[in-house]
Amino acid sequence: MIVTMNASQKKQARLLVPSVVTAMVLLSSASFVIFPLIPALQSSLGVTTAEIGYLAAAGFASALVAELLVAPAADRGHARLMAVIGVIMVAASLGLSAVSVEGWQLIAGRAVGGFGFGIFVIAASALIVRHDHARSGELLGRLGAAELAGIAVGPLGSG
Repeated sequence: MIVTMNASQKKQARLLVPSVVTAMVLLSSASFVIFPLIPALQSSLGVTTAEIGYLAAAGFASALVAELLVAPAADRGHARLMAVIGVIMVAASLGLSAVSVEGWQLIAGRAVGGFGFGIFVIAASALIVRHDHARSGELLGRLGAAELAGIAVGPLGSG
């Protein structure tokens, strides 16, 4: 069976990898932009040292939970929807963090963002692997590099 793609489908396929990689850089940097701001948050919001620990742990723990619980949905064909939901959750977490006036609100925002990031990572991996199975290692390598680039760039964006 030969599957042919129309012009729109070909364009979508061509844009998939750069779009997913760019989104990974942005979401990863968004997840790490808060860390250089912690001293300012301590003085302006009265965030305690314990809350800083919870703040750091909330994002990582919720990303881990998302990756473990939601991953099967990507195998059932929901990867695109999951990617969109992940981006929306990270954006919502940034908005929540921006209007936070107490430490627990920052922690909640970080947890929402971490969960969204975890969903996006799984979805992005599934999309990349399905896009070109023969080059899945190379494309997953690009995705991992994009995540590391975001981790490096994120803290620079807070200044």
